[in-house]
Amino acid sequence: PSDGYIIDVQGTGAQFSKASLALDQGASMTGLTNKTSDSTLNIAIANGSTWDLAEKSTGAVATSNFNTLDMSTSSTLNAFKASGSANFVMNGAVNSVSSTISMQNPSGAIAGDNLSINGNYTGTEGALNLDTALGDDASITDKLTVTGNTSGSTEIDVLNAAGAGAMTG
Repeated sequence: PSDGYIIDVQGTGAQFSKASLALDQGASMTGLTNKTSDSTLNIAIANGSTWDLAEKSTGAVATSNFNTLDMSTSSTLNAFKASGSANFVMNGAVNSVSSTISMQNPSGAIAGDNLSINGNYTGTEGALNLDTALGDDASITDKLTVTGNTSGSTEIDVLNAAGAGAMTG
């Protein structure tokens, strides 16, 4: 990738660009996407494919820009880092059909990841996996924020990140 961008769609005004990126049959990609405001980038991940979000290698840029991300048939969007907390931003609409957005770190439950979707989110039998220190109201947790409209159904799976449990109010 180019400095952490998997694809970088450029162009403005009459010189705009259009691109589509498709992952299928268990394919995977790691990094971010970018596009100019006049350009179009539509992403599809299907049939067990995986997109691992990763910060750019220069600076702490962790934002992906696109028009639409369509996830289907057991595909996964991973939004965590190998160590420490991740803060990823996705500018575009996200549609999850029988697919998973995961903030659960497979190397151990590490709570505190943040994923912001600046666009609409639609889930159709989708899944959201979070790490949370099960404790009181001030316990650290992974967090998904959607600034647009939400619709459909998404099951939430919470993995305890070493929380001892406590009364909440």
